[in-house]
Amino acid sequence: MFERLSRSRSTVGALCSAGLREGRLEFPYCEACGRIQYPPSDICRMCLSDDIKFRQYSQRAQVIASVLVHGSLADDFERGGPWAIASMKMEAGPIAFAHLLEVLPGGTEVTLVALRDRLGDGVLGALTDGQDLQELQARFWMSNA
Repeated sequence: MFERLSRSRSTVGALCSAGLREGRLEFPYCEACGRIQYPPSDICRMCLSDDIKFRQYSQRAQVIASVLVHGSLADDFERGGPWAIASMKMEAGPIAFAHLLEVLPGGTEVTLVALRDRLGDGVLGALTDGQDLQELQARFWMSNA
């Protein structure tokens, strides 16, 4: 009934995902103007330079809004769930989406973490103080039979 959507990423997006997959929380930035490029982009959104590098930024973020997702067309989320996700205002400036252990109210302070999804791609997660990274990672590896 529905056609699966393929995951196509820019070169910089694929590098960002690879870093997350390996546990590195690095984000692209423009060497020419210094602006962080998130979501990842091969060309700077500010000055149009293609001199994009990677570096670590603060892992702190604040929840803007979160929700439970009950279904998805993505292959790694076609069964199971629901999953909590949130939009986050990163301390470094950009807004990103991250996976959560539970729905959190807006304004909640979190720490961004690197995760690996069922397809082997790197994705962002977020934890509050006291939450466990292994528990969040395990949600991606639960049997979805």
